[in-house]
Amino acid sequence: MKAITFVLTLEEPFLATQVNNNEPNSGISYPFVPGSMIRGALIRKYLSGRPAHDLAADDNGRALFLNGTVRYLNAYLYDATRKQRLLPKPLSWFVEKSKLDDEDMAIADFAVKLNRDRGKEALDNPKAPGGGTFVEMISAEPLLAEPVYHVTVHNTTDEPGKKKEGVSQMYRYEALAPGQQFQGVILADDVVNLTDIHHWLKDASLALGGSSTGGYGLVTVSDVSEPDANWQEYEAESAIDEVHILTCLSDVIVRGDGGQVTAAMADALGIDPEHLKGFQEVRVVGGFNQKWGLPLCQSWAIKAGSVFRIKKSAISESVLKTMVATGVGERIAEGFGRIALNWHTKSERPRYKGDLEVEPDLAKDITGYGLELAQLMANRRLRQLLETKLAKFVSQKGHKFKGLPSATQLSRVRLAARHALAQQNLEIIKAHMDSLKGSRSQWQGAKVDNGDLFEWIKTQSNFNEEQFQTLFGIKGSLPEVARVEATLPKELVVEFRARLIDGVMKLAVEQKKAENGTGSREGGR
Repeated sequence: MKAITFVLTLEEPFLATQVNNNEPNSGISYPFVPGSMIRGALIRKYLSGRPAHDLAADDNGRALFLNGTVRYLNAYLYDATRKQRLLPKPLSWFVEKSKLDDEDMAIADFAVKLNRDRGKEALDNPKAPGGGTFVEMISAEPLLAEPVYHVTVHNTTDEPGKKKEGVSQMYRYEALAPGQQFQGVILADDVVNLTDIHHWLKDASLALGGSSTGGYGLVTVSDVSEPDANWQEYEAESAIDEVHILTCLSDVIVRGDGGQVTAAMADALGIDPEHLKGFQEVRVVGGFNQKWGLPLCQSWAIKAGSVFRIKKSAISESVLKTMVATGVGERIAEGFGRIALNWHTKSERPRYKGDLEVEPDLAKDITGYGLELAQLMANRRLRQLLETKLAKFVSQKGHKFKGLPSATQLSRVRLAARHALAQQNLEIIKAHMDSLKGSRSQWQGAKVDNGDLFEWIKTQSNFNEEQFQTLFGIKGSLPEVARVEATLPKELVVEFRARLIDGVMKLAVEQKKAENGTGSREGGR
């Protein structure tokens, strides 16, 4: 096997539209550059100057592009610092739900050791680890990363120059943002000469994906390697005694004995399904043929990242290694069918503490109204985050109360919070609490989540922006749009402080009335 690697830098937003995105008025890109698009761009170079040439009747053309002896793999996120191509995150990885955002979380691999076999170490509420769809192994510790998307709203019309109801409509593109880097790979059997492909890629610029005439899809090619006979897509770990761990490094299209597309990996491997346990998802895949000007037939595919636990007695390791080299299923020339053998065989591993710098510099060309718009969008994202966090804080199960004062006292705190919100002054709440005289004794022993309720209210009445950011989980991570960071004005801090106190007091009033079995008013100053 020979391999050429190269780096694609997105100079414009890139759009490889997913087939089933559930958005009729939008196009959402895959998080990678499909190998089929890279192959298509090189076919155009091959046919340059001879448009009537029949590629299917050309032996050299068939070897380079059609019969699978040359395979154009998907270009995945690239770590330029470590010069490493990332791979899809295994779907057999899980963490405890309560530790999704914990940097020190341990990732359990259920394909290596099933959750029911973990005893006291079993996860009560397993969830897929967040942080990205791609992974890079750094000293056996996974670094999770996600590409950055660029959202643009467009308008189309049936009558040029007119924008009105019934004639024009809005649609949205969620494309991969410019400035990011992806590494592509071209694999070939030893008998195939890759000299032409290497020449075409050298310092090339390519137009890839959808809307390439409308400001999308321009990429530059760099770091093109010489053909390497020892290139490895991944570094395998120690094998397990009784099972093989098979991981899909790209989508896999499998066709069963009856000729129908199936989601059963056992059909591709030629083994009994009883010898295989899968952690898999499926998705619809398609494509587009530029020669015909038509979309390709859509079909189901086993999603990249799917993992299968296979009994060693069911299939020989040599057969699996051959499949790793050549791929399995259909459309392997376009990057489908890539699999890994024993890539991850540890039952548990710590997450790598660090981030991959993949965010492009989008702000360098943003000025004037564009800058104002980016700021507005970032501020709206911040408000959305605060609203979500506030809803959790004031949920019915969010707090535990003990020894509450009368419902009247609690309601008066709510009234003070509303006045503070209207007048943008948290001192109103503190002044109310300090003014309590005869009723102050009612607050003695009042608890919220095992803390003093009276002091909790006074603490939340302090402006203290740093403490507020910590409480709402936004410290050091304010939302950004095109590298423009959201601002946190005083008015926003006051608003959510006051609303938090009002919401928690509402829960306390409801509990107090439930304890009394009545809605009667009681107590006083």
